[in-house]
Amino acid sequence: MRFLVFFSFLFVFSSSFAQVSKTFFAQAKLNLLNKEQITSLEVDIRKNPNIHVFRIDPTNGQVFMLTKEISIWTKDDFLALFGQNAEKVSYVYIGVYGHDQLKKHPFSDCK
Repeated sequence: MRFLVFFSFLFVFSSSFAQVSKTFFAQAKLNLLNKEQITSLEVDIRKNPNIHVFRIDPTNGQVFMLTKEISIWTKDDFLALFGQNAEKVSYVYIGVYGHDQLKKHPFSDCK
């Protein structure tokens, strides 16, 4: 009986410290029309070790991003990638890849 209680306690204790990693996605609109600025921004953001895929459509500013396996990704984390251009990012939508549904472009239901 003690053996069972000990391993039950050990399982609960160890699982409480385990972090579940997920792949997150983000979609947004970037209001930069200069293709050179967009290209430079993409190059810089792709250097981030948490980013797996990052794309900005230079014709309409639509942004798509996938993270690597991480435990959490927030809107603030996403906006921080843009540095001084963060105020030019709108319609941010973040979800868990494979779980949450991607928004269709163009964003028509932005709130």
